[in-house]
Amino acid sequence: SIKVNGKLRRKQFEGNLNVDEPNFVIDFSGGIDLRSKIPVYDFTTTIHRAHLANLNLLKRDESANLALAADINIRGRDLDELTGFIHAHDIVYSELEDTINIAKMQFTSERGNDVQTANFRSDLLDFDLKGRYKRSHLFDAINQVIAMYFPVFRDQKQKNVPPADLAIDIKTYDLNDVTRIFLPELSVSNNSTFHGELNNQTGLFK
Repeated sequence: SIKVNGKLRRKQFEGNLNVDEPNFVIDFSGGIDLRSKIPVYDFTTTIHRAHLANLNLLKRDESANLALAADINIRGRDLDELTGFIHAHDIVYSELEDTINIAKMQFTSERGNDVQTANFRSDLLDFDLKGRYKRSHLFDAINQVIAMYFPVFRDQKQKNVPPADLAIDIKTYDLNDVTRIFLPELSVSNNSTFHGELNNQTGLFK
């Protein structure tokens, strides 16, 4: 069932939404404003149940389920323009007999003078990205630099990857629950740190 209590105007919604379906149960309160050139999303939500595999969001066992609560205030037309914050808490992912519990997770994004800053904080890891780059092509830029050093990884279908010049800082805490489910062959030491710089125009990666 779907229940809506709010005001729906041209390209704008303000109010409450409740969805209670076998694979998806969610409460939504707040607004989405698509009237201006830059869309604005400002709402709180609680996902009580989301069977990710059955919703075709994740290729995992059909038991895979996600629950969380979040405060979201973001604006932007796409991933590259996104600014604002996402604060999530009481996050629980379960699959078969395994469970991942995350007390809180925070993501903030800022843009100015063509410089993008992204910060992520959680019980699992922290990371900071700062520089001039397109988020939608970040992994393409990384792969491009790797291919400069290891041609065997070069994509035969050359992509037009935008320039990327950024610094990366990562600190891990305890990823054992995550790697046990998603990457059982990978082992990451607790309290590991990484600092790197990448430029896909010069081939810098250090």
